[in-house]
Amino acid sequence: MSFTVVIPARLNSTRLENKLLLEINNKPLLIHTAEQVAKSKATNIFIATDNQIICNLAEDFGFKSVMTSESHQSGTDRVNEALQILSLSDDQVLVNVQGDEPLVDFKLINELAENISTHNQFVSACQKFKSFEDYKNKNNVKVALNERNEAITFSRSMIGNLNDKDFIDDLIYHHIGIYAYTAKLVNEFCQLDRPEIEKAEKLEQMRAIFNGIPIKMIEYQGKEMIGVDTIEDFNKVKILLS
Repeated sequence: MSFTVVIPARLNSTRLENKLLLEINNKPLLIHTAEQVAKSKATNIFIATDNQIICNLAEDFGFKSVMTSESHQSGTDRVNEALQILSLSDDQVLVNVQGDEPLVDFKLINELAENISTHNQFVSACQKFKSFEDYKNKNNVKVALNERNEAITFSRSMIGNLNDKDFIDDLIYHHIGIYAYTAKLVNEFCQLDRPEIEKAEKLEQMRAIFNGIPIKMIEYQGKEMIGVDTIEDFNKVKILLS
């Protein structure tokens, strides 16, 4: 299957300033992510950014970049603008990998792309929480599933009345912020108004849930992937990559 990976890469971040430029082993965080993506079967890889520094950095390391607006509210909105600039066909399969995922598993990228079909045009991933402490951490997004392994809801807060005594690791899952969809669906998704629940949770996938767009969830069972949102996350990743 032919698919394209777009890496939305906004320079400014609220919780960890200029995190995509932070270096591990003399290499920026963003480039660690892009190099992991390059191990996948992707036909093309584009870094979609709002900043010339990121654009230059990408090209210095041999990656294609696309300049996009500074005003986007979500990564998918940025991906959508990149698609319009690149004039990709409606049936092109895309995988959206956030720039702060330096441990992203290239095998998972392939699996998500392969799960796109006529009846299944929005796919993401999740994994079991390792502990109740990880579950209650507000930096870890939670997802509840239905019997078809589709997302029911997402939240940064705890879902359900669970505590450390009755915690069930296969009831609520840890969402991995990586998505596969068709270019047509991305464009349709971005035409929808942002519902209040998306704004409250600061989770763009709630726009799909609110509008009845099914999100199939693939359970990932590989090595831990840590998205970098805080300095604590960065230090964990730094140890794992050193």
